[in-house]
Amino acid sequence: MNVKQKLGYMFIGCLFTIAGYILTSLGGDTTHAQQNGQVIDKIVCRELEVVNEDRKVAAGIIASKDGGVIDVFNTAGKPIAGISTDEDGNGIIQSYKGGWRTY
Repeated sequence: MNVKQKLGYMFIGCLFTIAGYILTSLGGDTTHAQQNGQVIDKIVCRELEVVNEDRKVAAGIIASKDGGVIDVFNTAGKPIAGISTDEDGNGIIQSYKGGWRTY
């Protein structure tokens, strides 16, 4: 196969890619996690972070070896309050001046 043939096949591949992009952009709805007030019944994960407009963590939920941890963060990204359990299963509510807790 010579260089002209290789370039021709590459050009045809690019055309298919562009055509697919245009068809999906014009013909389909934009994909959203929640659309039209849709309610998701259950989400399964080990960690969840909620971020603000500046993409800094505002809240977090983590599954730890002793149970679960919920932390709330200030605008600087430092944890300010948390709810968790200890190794005996007792509930703990904490507030911080800043700094990280180990899980």
